[in-house]
Amino acid sequence: MNYTGQFKNINNILYQIDINNGTTGTTEIMMSGEPFKVEYNADSTIYNPLKLSNATCSIITDVLLFDIYSSIAQGTKLTLTNLNTNSVEWVGYITPNIYTQGFENQYEKLDLEAIDALSTLDNYMYLKIDPDNKKIKSFQDLLIHIISQCNCYSNIYINENNSLNSCIDKTNIFNKLFIAEENFFNNDAVYATDTTAAIVETSMTYKDVLSNLLQFLGYTITTAGNSVYILDYDYLKNGYTNYTVYSTSNNWSTYTTTATTLTDNQIITSNSFKQNGGTIEMDTTYNQIGISTSLYKNDSLIPDFFDVNHLFNCITNTHNWNDALYAVFNNYKQNVKYFTHDQYNYIWYSDDVSWNPLTLGNPITISNLTQNIGAIVTQQTNYKLSDPTPTTLSYTNYIQLVRNMIAQPTSGQNISMPVLSTIVGSIPDNSFLFDDYLINISGEGLWTSAANQYFIDPSFAGSDDTEVYDPAVFLTAMLKIGNKYWNGTNWTTTESTFQILFTMGSETHLMNKWFNIANTANRNEPQLNVAGQLIQIMSSDQLIGDIELTLYSPQHIQTYYTNLLGAKVESFARTTNVFLKDFSVKLVKSNLEKNNDTDTEYINIINTNYIDKFSDLSFKVCSQTNKGMNYSSVIELDDNGLYAYNTGIFNKSLNKSQLQEYNVIEKYINQYSVPRKILNLTLGNCYYPYTLFNYSLFPNDSYVISKQSIDYYNDNNLLTIVEKV
Repeated sequence: MNYTGQFKNINNILYQIDINNGTTGTTEIMMSGEPFKVEYNADSTIYNPLKLSNATCSIITDVLLFDIYSSIAQGTKLTLTNLNTNSVEWVGYITPNIYTQGFENQYEKLDLEAIDALSTLDNYMYLKIDPDNKKIKSFQDLLIHIISQCNCYSNIYINENNSLNSCIDKTNIFNKLFIAEENFFNNDAVYATDTTAAIVETSMTYKDVLSNLLQFLGYTITTAGNSVYILDYDYLKNGYTNYTVYSTSNNWSTYTTTATTLTDNQIITSNSFKQNGGTIEMDTTYNQIGISTSLYKNDSLIPDFFDVNHLFNCITNTHNWNDALYAVFNNYKQNVKYFTHDQYNYIWYSDDVSWNPLTLGNPITISNLTQNIGAIVTQQTNYKLSDPTPTTLSYTNYIQLVRNMIAQPTSGQNISMPVLSTIVGSIPDNSFLFDDYLINISGEGLWTSAANQYFIDPSFAGSDDTEVYDPAVFLTAMLKIGNKYWNGTNWTTTESTFQILFTMGSETHLMNKWFNIANTANRNEPQLNVAGQLIQIMSSDQLIGDIELTLYSPQHIQTYYTNLLGAKVESFARTTNVFLKDFSVKLVKSNLEKNNDTDTEYINIINTNYIDKFSDLSFKVCSQTNKGMNYSSVIELDDNGLYAYNTGIFNKSLNKSQLQEYNVIEKYINQYSVPRKILNLTLGNCYYPYTLFNYSLFPNDSYVISKQSIDYYNDNNLLTIVEKV
């Protein structure tokens, strides 16, 4: 139902109010004496990223209008239109579940409370732009995505105070800055029930995401009519008027980008006042401003193979950790559980000649493990039959790569195919820009033969674990970042694989022996204090995007057996399983700062003798620091199509380029280091969010709007304006 009513204000301007709950039909309503008021709320500083508004619509009714109210934030839209200019003056939504109306008299006054559409973003959790993937997205894409959730606005005006030094086009920084969407999610996941695979992701609200993006840029967003304005008050004060405009007619499914100028300078004189009672006060001063960055860090490039929130028992197709298979093996009782992981693809084959893929249902059967080729996650434990049965069992996690089929391989029979791969867009999706990092692949492998004996002779590997003798023990893998592959030597756009090399370890498991992933770390980067295989990433490699890791089926490898006379006799053996333990693919960097687990703090103290400390600003979108890979660092794209972590933004008002955190601090210091005048005046309703005021009483001062209280019937505006330096 669309409830519609009209009123004229004291200056004979005709307004129309429409209240629409989404159902069909139109009903006229009667407006009260003061039918529409709007307040734009102030914060402790003019630099708050969000300047939101709320409205009160007063009507006279002889019926109970229950259908106006909704349980959802955007259930009933409220629009105020100036019919003289045919323009929207304000748009928002009725506040849910608030209804108070008298019913003693035939006609009762009903006050409808509403909030602007930006405010409703607090009621909706952020959803990724691409339904199946979380990606690195530009600020422009994020902004459009967020504003489209309002279902109200047709124009976005963006000031041009910030720009990149590395770009020729200085007009719009929003399409030059990028950040990972994962920054707005957390890695909590829970099961709805013990047997349901529904994982609940949590994220920031759209309002929080918008606030964090604008806070980093030092911008403030507000609304006027069906447009939003992204302002920089220093930009206004310095007389700059250039703006980028995004416009749409289909709620941002498509949009155009243009340039315009916005300017409105008002001189307040004695004739400007609509009411007496103006006041002047002095704003708060601060002598210390600090910013603390809150990094969402992640050094693991792939989802944890053994994260219980993503594992499913594939024997019973339930999430039941007590389901295990039992077997007696060499006087040991062995308990085994098998799982699939919802962030990995498991690929199975019926043979290793034509490599025909199998279409597996759930659960995977034991026959798959004994007759086919593929991969599975397993937990295992064992204890001696002669010992008392333990009251609790401690399971060890393994990745099991299964390779059945050929009974006696021929020379060179090392054909291998993918059996386990990350799902692109899995949760979490690791989209980074990789900048001078090392990838460390670590873990241990256990090879078994058809006879269930280890068949790799200990003499095969040297005593120095930095050496790898030929023929090497290895697994084939593919590592892809963005559109590039690691080929064992460098990063290339040609699809490639590489070898994960193993050397002899000392640990025994049952009757088999473990082999460590070959340790190149100590030899090449001893200061890293890690072991395993290292892969170098340089800034020039321009690796950006999702990480894809694929493990291939074990090869039938060439081995050497020692005969009774001590001579080595060449032979070929058939691998049936490779077990991987403690397998990880992580980022490491040798020059991480000592306190890399702490937040980075940016602090400016003007007067050390007297510090009035402003509450620290917390940035969840921030400049890159040398404290490990994270989702929170802003990435820039230059005119040559090259990505890099942003190390500085040119601020036109400050006329300098520096880390954006310093730009923001300097804005605060300039404004709040000495007292500034605040004027509370009742003027006419003829101003814009970007209006710059001068007052004849203080001719050298400039003022910007901090707060407004607009009475549309009386055509006045109780303004709070702040002196801007």
